Amino acid sequence: MKMIKCNKPATCGECKKDIKKGDLYRKKSKRIGSYKSDALEMRDGIPHIICNGITIAVKLCRECSIK
Repeated sequence: MKMIKCNKPATCGECKKDIKKGDLYRKKSKRIGSYKSDALEMRDGIPHIICNGITIAVKLCRECSIK
């Protein structure tokens, strides 16, 4: 995976270490909640989207991305 230069200070998603501006990091997607796909339901003729979880992008410092 490609390393990206940090534009503003951030925190590592695994070790909680600070990532300074200009340091290299990697992005990783993390799923929170159920791994089921989202569903579409009709209730009284109105469509509703049932969300079972969300996916977020976390930043990993250089040490955590090598592990």
